[in-house]
Amino acid sequence: MTRWTYWLLFAGSVLLGGCSCAGDFGLPYSVPGFDANFRSGIGSGIVAIVKANATLLKYEANLDRSGATTTLFTVANNLTSPLNKLLGHVAATFGANSTDALQTLMDELQASVLPTTSALEQASSTVRTLQGAIRPNVLDTLTANVSTVASEIGTLARNWPPFAEALRTAGSSDSTYSSANVSTLITASMVESLTSPILLINSALADIANAFGAIAKDRTTAIGYETTTNTSIQNALQDLSGIVTIANRTLTDTARQMEQQSNGTVRQVRDGYSSLLTRLGDTPESTTVKTYLQNTEAQGLEHNKRTGELLRDLASNYRQIIQSAGDAIGTRLRNATGSLIDESTVSDNSFADRCLQRYIGDFRQAPYLPTRLSVCYQVDSRTVGYFTSANNAFLEQLRNTATYGNQALSVCGQGSSNCTAEYVEQLEGFSKQNQARLNAFVTLLAEEMVALGERYDACTRAIRADIEHQMETTKQKTHRHPSAEGSRIDPVPCA
Repeated sequence: MTRWTYWLLFAGSVLLGGCSCAGDFGLPYSVPGFDANFRSGIGSGIVAIVKANATLLKYEANLDRSGATTTLFTVANNLTSPLNKLLGHVAATFGANSTDALQTLMDELQASVLPTTSALEQASSTVRTLQGAIRPNVLDTLTANVSTVASEIGTLARNWPPFAEALRTAGSSDSTYSSANVSTLITASMVESLTSPILLINSALADIANAFGAIAKDRTTAIGYETTTNTSIQNALQDLSGIVTIANRTLTDTARQMEQQSNGTVRQVRDGYSSLLTRLGDTPESTTVKTYLQNTEAQGLEHNKRTGELLRDLASNYRQIIQSAGDAIGTRLRNATGSLIDESTVSDNSFADRCLQRYIGDFRQAPYLPTRLSVCYQVDSRTVGYFTSANNAFLEQLRNTATYGNQALSVCGQGSSNCTAEYVEQLEGFSKQNQARLNAFVTLLAEEMVALGERYDACTRAIRADIEHQMETTKQKTHRHPSAEGSRIDPVPCA
């Protein structure tokens, strides 16, 4: 696209350069009626299109969601390439240095009419595809002026042969025409039959160039709005990701604290039975105590695994719920921004731009952004702290049970094996009771995890609904233009 644009600029400069020639059509005198301003302005319309087309290169065409920019490149190419050749030949005829050279230019000019007409038909067809992508009045301008160019090319094609024939007559070897009487052959009306369509073509091209400029301005503004909104959304999502990471770290830390509580309890139980094991020595009761301690340690490890998995699952679930909702909000904001922009850029209402400018920034304000989702964890943050307290309470019962079994030291005298056996025989039952307590806590914790996940989900749905409501409210505002005082909304539609 860039090389193509450079080629157009180069062609435009050649065209202007050609217009600075003598303008005698191979005759030894000037033909009246073709003044210097006309000659120098033959390529002005094409140059205007090239310059206007360059304004479309101020942004990446793929950022224009409507596709209008890419379409305009095609239209510009269909206009400038053939017209550059045709009008270039018109300009070159002024500087022809012989009748033979003039005839060659005349033939080439006539041969370029059909390709030019075909290219203009393609341009007209391409312009029609812009319906719904640009403002109706701009579309009408493009359509009407492309039609004007095509029509005037036809006029020029019809009027050129009589002029060419007159030039051949004036330049023939037996010609009686000179600067004094050539105007009787090449009359003012004949001159006007050529200058008029060319002037109309340039005028139409200038209007097309202005339309290009208007579209480029709309697209530049729209892309600016979208880029700013996208940046705001991206920053908000990054902030939300940081918030989620902190919440997940809290859950992970909670799992680690509960693991430390469990490990500490197991260690206290084991240390508490060291004296009893010393008293029992190498007896069957000693084996029972060791089995109990091994079971307690295994129960603690399994408890750590189960509670850790539940908390990690909650962290993963929380991240998935919040980030999915955040992404959905971001997508909705982008779509809503695009919708408002599209409605404005295809509207002929004079207040459309003002309304868009006034309200499009709302979508970048805190009440619309995904960071609102952070409250979904905050409102239940104390619940997470409760888990460690509850875990410690269940483990306290495990410690109490172990302490009861260790009472043999204080109740039974040294060597009172029957007394000690009464306590030791209870250890197997203690293991089952402890397992039941740990199972109960895991069941409780699992239910709390489900409840928290449901609350997180409900919270995100509520926030999304509220943001949706606010976006709809903003959308309705943009359909009413601000009053002159700027203090109220006038009930006249914006679009």
